[in-house]
Amino acid sequence: MRRIIAARQDGLCSRLGAILNAMYISKKTGKDFYYYWPESEEQMKLWENIKNKNNFRSIECELEKNIFSKNFIQNYSLGDTFQNPGLPYGLKQPQFSFKASLDELALRNEDCFISHVPCYSYIEDIDKEEYYREMKAFWRQVEFTSKIQEIIQTAKAKADKLDNFIAIHVRIADVALNQAYKNTGYFVYKFSPLELVFELIKQEIQDYNIVLFSDDFDGIKILKNYCLENNFKKVYLIDEFIKINLNSETERAFFELAFMICAKKIYTGDSNFSKFASRVGLGREATYISEVFSNQERYDLIFKNKNNKLELKPLQEAYKFLYLYTRGKLIKRSWVELEQILVQALALDPFNNLYKIGILECLLNQKNYMHAEEYTKKIIKDNNFLKDLLHPMMIFKDSFFKILSSVDNQYENLYLLYLTMSKKFNLKIK
Repeated sequence: MRRIIAARQDGLCSRLGAILNAMYISKKTGKDFYYYWPESEEQMKLWENIKNKNNFRSIECELEKNIFSKNFIQNYSLGDTFQNPGLPYGLKQPQFSFKASLDELALRNEDCFISHVPCYSYIEDIDKEEYYREMKAFWRQVEFTSKIQEIIQTAKAKADKLDNFIAIHVRIADVALNQAYKNTGYFVYKFSPLELVFELIKQEIQDYNIVLFSDDFDGIKILKNYCLENNFKKVYLIDEFIKINLNSETERAFFELAFMICAKKIYTGDSNFSKFASRVGLGREATYISEVFSNQERYDLIFKNKNNKLELKPLQEAYKFLYLYTRGKLIKRSWVELEQILVQALALDPFNNLYKIGILECLLNQKNYMHAEEYTKKIIKDNNFLKDLLHPMMIFKDSFFKILSSVDNQYENLYLLYLTMSKKFNLKIK
C-alpha cells in the first residue's frame, strides 16, 4: 500500500492546505498520510533581500520543528529533503486530463502527491459540502507547538471581541516586486489595487467592521488613513490587535491566520493565505475581489478613485498600470489609450521589458510599423530583452506573436523577433 503525501515548497498556507488535503484523501482511500517540509523555494529566499529594504512581509517558511508538535512530526513527517511533488496532483493547477476517482487512488500502487488546490476540482466522487466540513475538522486536528497553539487561541479570543467583521487580504507587494513575477506579469490578476479595495470597503462598511491584512505594511496604512479621511471609522489594521510578543514572521502569520478564520466574510485578490483561512474558517472559498467588480468596473474605478493619497511605491504603481492595461485589453479600449497606460508604467519602472513589449504590441496594433521598428532597434540592445520576451510566463507572448506575424519582413528587427519567437516556441513560420 502506497502513501498520500503533501510536498509543497512554497508559502505557509499552500503547505498547510496540501497537508489538510492529504489528510482528507488519506481518510477517503484508507492510505497513510505523510508530508514533506522542505526549505523554501529559491525565489522566496531571494524575496528576503527585497523585503528587508521595504516594510514587506516575509514569505519564507520556518523549519517544521518550530511549527508542529514533536508527536505530529514523528508520526507524519518525511523530513525536509525536497521531493518533486510529482504528477499530477502535486501541481498548483491540476489539469482536467489528470482527473481520477477516489477508487482509482485507493487501488493505485504508488505514492500520490497532493496539492493545496481543493480536491474536488480534480478528483471525482468528492462531495463539495462534505469536503469543506472535513477541512474545518482537520484544521483542529493538526498538532502545533505549544507556542503556536497559544498564539492561535489568543488571536481567536481577540477576534471574538470584534463582533461582525470581514477580512480583506490586500496583496500588493510580492507580485509587483519579486523579479520572478514582475518582469513577466504572470500574476497580475493577484494584484489588489487600493482603488478597488477602497470601493469594496465603501460597499461593506455599513454592515461590517473591516480588518485589513496585507503583505505590505505601509500600503494598508495608506489605505487605512484614506478611509479615516472619508470618515470610515470601522476599518482596522490587523496590527492593531497584535498586543502579544511574537518572535518570528511565522508566529505573526499564525496570529493573522487564526484571526482571519473568525471573519464573517473573507475577500482575496488571490492569496493561498486568505483562501486557506476561508476553507477552514467559513467552510467555503474566499470571495475574489475580481468577482465583485466586472472588468469594465475595475477599469473605471481605478481611474475614478486614483489620487496621490492612494499611491504606493513606484514599482507597485507601475504594476497597477499593468493591471489597468490588462483590464483595458479585455474591454477593448483603443490601442492609443492602452499605449499611454504602459508609457506611464515604464516611466515608473524604466528597466522592465514587460512594459516595453506591451508598448511595442500597441504600436503594431496601430499599424505604426516604422515607429515599432525603430523602437525595437532601441530596446533589443538590452541583454535581458530576449530573455524576458521568451520567458514561458510572459503574459504578452501569445498576443504579441500573433500581431508580430502580420508584419512584413522588410522591418528587419521586427522580423528577427518573429523568427526568434517561432524557433523558441516551435511555432509555424508564415
